[in-house]
Parts: sequence; C-alpha cells; structure tokens
Amino acid sequence: MAVKNMKPFVLFTYLLILVGITVSDDFFCNFEKDLCGFTHDSSVNGNWRRMYGSGHNGWWFEYPQTDHTYGNNTGYYMFYRGDNRNQEAARIISPNISPNSTNNYTVCVQFWYYMEGTVGDLSVYVRTNPSDLLGIPVWSLSGNRGGIWHAAQVQIQENTTTTYQVVFEGEGPSRSSSPYGHYDSISIDDVTIRKSYCQDTDDDIEIANVSCSFETFNNCGYRQDQSDDFNWRSRRGATDTRYTGPSQDHTLGSELGRYMYIETSQYQLIEGHKARLISPVWTITEPEQCVEFWYHMYGSDTGALSLFIRPAGGAIPADPVVRIVGHHMDVWLRHVYLMNRTGDFELVFEAICGSGIYGDISLDDVRIYDGPCANNTVEPAVVPIDFLKAGCNFEFDDICNYTQDIADVFDWRRNTGRTRSSNTGPTNDHTYTTSVGHYMYIEASLPRREGDKARLLTQIINNNNTDICLSFYYHMYGRAIDFLKIFKKDVGGGLPIDPIYVKHGNKGNVWRLEKVDVKGQTENFQIVFEGTVGNTAYGDIAIDDIQFHAVTCEKVNVDDVVDSFACDFEGNSSSLCNFEQSKTDNFDWELRNGSTHSLETGPSADHTYGNSKGQYIYIEASNPRRPGERARLTSPSIDSSDHVLCLQFWYHMKGEHVGFLKVFRYFYTEEYYERLMTIEGEQGDRWIEALIPINYDVNNGFIEERIKILITGIIGKGHLGDIAIDDVSIKSHHCFSSGESTTVTELSCDFESGLSKCGFKQSVSDVFDWTFLNASADSQDIANYSTATKGQNNFIYLDMAGRGRGDVANIATQTILPNITNRCLTFKHFMKGDAQQQLNVYILGVSGLNDFVGSVSVKNSSQWKTSQFNVSVKQDDQQIMFEGVVGFAPRGFIALDDITVKFGSCVRDIINATVIPSSLPPASSNQDKNATGEDNDDDNDDDDDENLDIVSKLFISFTLILLFMILLSVAILVVRRRCAKKSRQAKDEQQFPYATNQNLSADLAVDNPAYEISVLSNAS
Repeated sequence: MAVKNMKPFVLFTYLLILVGITVSDDFFCNFEKDLCGFTHDSSVNGNWRRMYGSGHNGWWFEYPQTDHTYGNNTGYYMFYRGDNRNQEAARIISPNISPNSTNNYTVCVQFWYYMEGTVGDLSVYVRTNPSDLLGIPVWSLSGNRGGIWHAAQVQIQENTTTTYQVVFEGEGPSRSSSPYGHYDSISIDDVTIRKSYCQDTDDDIEIANVSCSFETFNNCGYRQDQSDDFNWRSRRGATDTRYTGPSQDHTLGSELGRYMYIETSQYQLIEGHKARLISPVWTITEPEQCVEFWYHMYGSDTGALSLFIRPAGGAIPADPVVRIVGHHMDVWLRHVYLMNRTGDFELVFEAICGSGIYGDISLDDVRIYDGPCANNTVEPAVVPIDFLKAGCNFEFDDICNYTQDIADVFDWRRNTGRTRSSNTGPTNDHTYTTSVGHYMYIEASLPRREGDKARLLTQIINNNNTDICLSFYYHMYGRAIDFLKIFKKDVGGGLPIDPIYVKHGNKGNVWRLEKVDVKGQTENFQIVFEGTVGNTAYGDIAIDDIQFHAVTCEKVNVDDVVDSFACDFEGNSSSLCNFEQSKTDNFDWELRNGSTHSLETGPSADHTYGNSKGQYIYIEASNPRRPGERARLTSPSIDSSDHVLCLQFWYHMKGEHVGFLKVFRYFYTEEYYERLMTIEGEQGDRWIEALIPINYDVNNGFIEERIKILITGIIGKGHLGDIAIDDVSIKSHHCFSSGESTTVTELSCDFESGLSKCGFKQSVSDVFDWTFLNASADSQDIANYSTATKGQNNFIYLDMAGRGRGDVANIATQTILPNITNRCLTFKHFMKGDAQQQLNVYILGVSGLNDFVGSVSVKNSSQWKTSQFNVSVKQDDQQIMFEGVVGFAPRGFIALDDITVKFGSCVRDIINATVIPSSLPPASSNQDKNATGEDNDDDNDDDDDENLDIVSKLFISFTLILLFMILLSVAILVVRRRCAKKSRQAKDEQQFPYATNQNLSADLAVDNPAYEISVLSNAS
C-alpha cells in the first residue's frame, strides 16, 4: 500500500509503530495477530474480547463497525461487553514493563478508545505488584462518546525501579442508568507505551504551557501530585452524578470541550481528601502578571478549591493565595490573582472533597497575562450575602435565590391562597394577609409518605462573627402536622445532626412569629428549613417573612413600629392616628370622605373601602390657597431598626393643576431633612401605591438613629390640584408591591433643567457622548415637539455622522435603590438611521456588570414613540444605562426624552405621541449628504420606508397567489383522478360482471381458481 493512499489515522498508527521500533523497549499492540502479551484478570468476572469489525452483531449493544488501525471491518480491537444487570468489571493486563531509567522514569501511555451506548467506565491503572490492589486510576472516562474512535494519552511518572504493568479496566453502568439490561460497548485499539514524555498533537500549543484550556493530549504539561489522596480527571460533557458538576466546558461551551475536575462519587473518598494539579514551571519576568482561571463548584456537598503558588520544585506553602469554598450555582465563574514576584514558580490547584457525592469541582481555561488583572474580584454570585439582606417574603419568582436541597425527598412549594388540602395549611400569606401574597410550604398529600423530608436553603450568609437573630412566621395547622426544623449548615459541610430550632404538632390555623438566635462565626453558612410529612395528608407546613436582625432575639421586637404607624384614617372626625399636623407650614391636611369640593379633581371614594363612606386625608387647592403653599404631616418617631422598614401609602393626584407630593426623612440627631420621594403633576383618577424604604440607604446601609417621616403636599398653579393620601403603614420587610396599581415614581427626567440636574452621567469608557439639545434655541424646525410634550423643549440626542460602525455612547441614571421591588422604565425616543442602529437598555450593578433589559431598533419615521420595559432589580443593582449603537452607515440620530422609573410592574397602556415634529435638527452639515454632495431631506427616509412597504406587500401578494394556484392545481388533480377511477370501474363492470356480483365471484373462485387468477391478471 502506498503511503499517499493511506488513510490519515492509519498513517498515524504506522508512524507510532515506527517510533516504537526506533526507541528501545517501547511497547505497541494493535491486536491484529494476538493479544501482544496482554492477559485477562481472573479475579473479576467480566472479559475483554478480541473482535473484528461488523462480523459480530449478535448482542443488544453498540459496537465499532471498524477497528482503528485499518479503519475497516477486517481489523481487530479489544471489546468489552458490560452487562449492567451484574455490573461486571473486566481487566486486561499488559506484559511487564521495565522502568525507564534514562528519561527520569517518565512514560507515556497512548491508546484509542470507542465508547457508545449506555456506557460505564473505562479506566487505566499502573500496577507494580500483582498482589496489590489497583488503587486510584491514572486515567478514567465514562459516558457515551458518540460512536467514533477517540485518542487518549496519559503521562506516568514511574516511582519504582522494578517492573510494572498497565491495566485497562471496563466496568458496566449502574442499573439506574440503564434499567432494561442494555449492554455496554467499550473498545480499545493501538496501545502504545513509550519511554518518553507525551507529545502534544496540537502544534499551536507548547508541550508545557501554564496557560491551558485542557483540550490537548497532555493537558499542557499539567501533572498530578503524587503525594495527595486522589487525582484530577479530564472530562467532556456532564460529570457522572446529577445535581453537581458542569454539563459542558468553559472554552467551547459545548459537550465537545474538555475541562479538569474531581469526581466525588466514584470512589470511597473521605471528606477532606485532596487532589492537587501542578502546572509546568512558570518563569515570571514582568513585575506584575495576572493568573486567571474559571471554576465550576455546583452541588450541596461541594468542598473547597485553593490555588497555591510555589517555587519551582519547592514545597507547597501553608496558605493559598486563593481559596473558594462551597456551592456556587451551576455556572462557570472567573477568578483572578495578581502576581507581584519574579522567578520560577508552579501553580498548584488543590480540590478538597466535601461531605458527600454532590461535590464535583471543575477547572478550565487557566491563563497568564501581563498585569494588572482585568477584574481583581470574584464574580458577585460567589460572594456571601450580607445577612441583613438574606431575608425573604417569597413575593418574587426567584424566591430570593433560596435553593432546594438536592439530597432530600421532595421540594418546598411557592403558593398563594389555600393549599391543595382542606383542614390544613394557610388560606393567605402572612406578608399581605391576602390571596395575592406568596409563601412557601410543604404539601403532605400523595405521593408523599410519612417521614418524607423537604429542605429549603437560604443564600450563603456571613454574619462576621456576630450573634444575630433569625425571625420568621410559620403556619402549622392540621391533625397530622409533623416536624419543622431549622439547621445552620456550614458551607462545604453536611447537614448537622442537631437543629437549632424544632417545632412539632398542630399549632392552629394562624401565622405565628418565631425568633431563633444564631451564633456568630467567621465561616460562611446557610440556614436550612426542613419540613417533615406526617402520617396523613393533613400535614401542610408553611413559612413566610424570613428576616435576619443584627442583635440577639431578646432585643428584637418586630411589630412595635408596625402597630404604632398603621393608619387608615377611619374613626372619629379628627382621626389622624398618631400623625400630627406641622406648625411650620401654610395650612393643614383635611380629613374627608366622598368627593372633594372641586369638580375634576380629587378622589370620589377612599382607598380603604372604595366607597364614599370611607375616609382619607387631602389638601384642598381652592381659594384661599396660593401656588407653592405647603401642608405637612408628621409621623411618630421611629427608633433605629436592625431590619428594613418600608413605608407604604396610597395617593390620589387628579387635576390639571396638581402640584407636588413629597416625602422626607428627618434625623433627630443631626437635625436635618432628607428627601425620599417626589411625585409631580396629574397621575390620573386612581389610587396609586407608594413604597419607600425609610431606614436603609444603598450607600450607607442601615440608619442607626431615630427618625420621623414628613409627608408634604404643595399647591400647584390653580384650584384643580387636590392631593389625597390613605392607608399609611410601615411594613417590616423590604418594599414589595401589592400588585394593585402602578407605584410611586422614583426617577423622572424631561431634561428641561439640563442633563446633570436629572442625575445622568456620561460614561468614560464608551466612544462618544450624548448631547443636550434645547429645541427652541438650537433648531428652527422643532416647534411641533414642544406642543406635543406640553412645553418641554429639551432632550438628549446622538449624532451618528462621522462615527464608526458599532461605536457606542452610554449614559446612566442616578443611583437607584436596590433590593426593593421591580421597576417600570418608560421613555420617549425618536430614531433615524439604518437597520443596525440600536438603542439598548441595561441595568448596572455595583461591580460594573451589566444585565440586558431590552432594545429598541430603528424605524425611520417622523414621530416620537414611547417604549416601556419591566426592570427586574436584583441585589446590588444601582443604575439604568442607555446605550446608543451606530449602525452600518454613519448617518442618522437617536433622540431620548421623558425618562421615568417607577416602582412596580408596567401597566402597558402606552400611546405614541400624535403631535410630532416635522424633523429633528440636522446634527451636522454633512449628516444627510449623499455621494454626490446633494442634500437628502427626511422625506427621503420616509420614501424608503414606503418603498420597502410596497415591496413587502408585493411579495406577500405574490406568495398568496402562488399558494392559491398550488391548492387549485391539487384540487383539479384530485377531481380528475376520481373521474378516471369511476370511468375505469364502469368499464370493468361491463367487461367482468362477476367483479360486482359477489355470488358469481365466489363461485368462480371455488370452481375454477385458475380461471380467476387468469382473468384478474388480464384485468390488471
């Protein structure tokens, strides 16, 4: 056979053979003649078989159709048939291999493997004494590998002067992974044992390289530590155990990519066992170099991952430079470390086993580059949450990032209203005491059985070695109520034997408050709520309104402030509850029921009862009131609290002349006022909910002093300006909308007072900036816009002229309060340009990470349009950012105005402006020039849209006509076929009368079957 006609893998195999011949004492076997000295291990029941191609196909399994050596069905290979019913293992053992004293006792084992079907494990061991146990494999792989031959190699560091053997072991899958008795298919071929270092098959990557994606044969020269307890593994796809480990690598983001990991379920590993992976020598010449790596730590039993940096060949330091502990969700996360030393070093990645099988730790994409590091922080998701923010009332779908335990029997459920079973469980939540609010509970009905447990875990918490208090409400009603237990679980550890709280039995159909002291510690931990099913279905257990307090439980009084502050203004004619009228304002708030004195302003009913008998308070804007006059209402004093307090009230602002409603916070110690909220102008004929955190600041945390709240109403420009409020209360939790209405405006900007007055800031990391535009001063063509927006003449815009494709300009809002409620973002925009031009919206976190909210694509027109987005605010979110993106062509513009951010979800009753500008001002003299230098007015853009619409309509019309013609043709063919069939049948009846006379046909068939066949044959 000529070399030029050989298949690539055949040529590669013969090259391996040639190398084996030229290097003394190398071993090679392609199993074409015999087993080359390999022997079966008689201590196990399973067997490897020497087979060839497709000649053997009698079993219920997948097997190679060709060998690897020749790539056809005549070549031989070793085949393992794994029967999962017995989970038999099979081993073949190589001849004795003499040690390689001339090359530092280094050996490379290379082979090709095939794994298809419901596959168990293929492992490689090194054995120095036939009587010794195999120990830990030097290489192992499991799972279906897609019906093709794959190359593998593993570098072995001989630590003996005696001979040794290489053992290949195949082991079938468990019954759970293949319950119907399928067989395994594991095959090997072309085994080479070479007395040298493994050579990388990728010429672009060095044999030894600290930066590594682990996609290569030798893992870039990374090696296993010989003094640890077990080894790291190379892996593709998901790990062996569900609910732990990644499903794909980080480099390629697919099941084809490789990564390194520790498998905590395969062997009898003990908590605390360590596996260390050592990099090649890293020579540092620059004063600053950055170590970057990606890790995946997902599973309830996850231990720890540490990075040590040691001098080349030296001892491992006592303390790691990086240590990451515990479960961090099912995502790849990035970490960096800045190195400030020079010399020769090695990276040592150490993984430590946790308390159980759900503890796989993975590593990928180690990279070294000149410093400083791009981001010298861990991803926010892995940072323990401040315990004061770890509470939850379960009003959002993410249940505050609480997680279900994967090692229990079933899960807690999020619910509203009643549970499924009567005579057990709550009818409402505790937060709102309505069927709208949410809580978590365990459902004790079938298929649950007595003793089944469900566990709910909080986020990872750190209480900074401070004694704290956990408060929550529980509901345990039903004749079969079993146990509610609470545990404090250290991250990386198992569930403790002893709970910190236990409650048992029926406690009545009522929500009850419970407080539990949690001792301080420096380690991260989670609180675990465990519910146990009783002996019948009447055993539902519910929890709600979990909070953490910065003091011990004896100092916590959750309800004092709440009880003293609630006011619906019902009762006697002067009922203001504990609120007081200010003596330093211009006039007072008035108590009222029904409508106010003036038509076209004020409510017609209160909010509490929704009728004319219920009471509310309001300011009357009629004579003798004058514009700018104020009425203030002062709350009782509010002591410092160790948890978030939310001010909730409902306001009504209907009327053409409505002024302002403002809320202030007064500090007794420093004697100054701080504005918390401003609502301006008419808001429609409806009661609207306002939610304001009153003792928490995003920058400074909790306010640790006594405060009071002032609610101020300010008269507008006329008598149609009544403002009313009702149902004022303080909620002892984060602010969450009740869902009854849109909520208070947090930010409103029409740019009438300029750009900075609204708190907007230009980004310093983009390409160009947004520009403030005064329509009346900067353009002669913008008059219609001021009419459409009631005199608001100013906005911001981007001129795309002269910009490069994809250039961006970013502008962000002032700081908004995180961890309170969802927001509704509304804004007006006017865009001209090509189809790639975009206006994107992001939300920015404290760490600078962006979450995409939505995008507005360009639609050339001559009108302003309004867009709305629901913004899901997570912990540590701070700003909303608008990003303008230049399209393919450097022309057009984006204009932006009337930006509002409100608490709560969007109502989505947006109507585009109907009175519009004829055009926006040209941003530059050459913005709309064509190639000949002639002006293109805005109408040309509209003509382009009209032309596009005509083309679209013609295309749609043509498509419909074509479909109609096809259907008509099919109908005609069907009719013709039916007519032809009837015609043939008529002729047959005339020629063969017995075909329609059943009696005649039967007689002919019996008396003369040959005649029947003959006639029918002729007829056919």
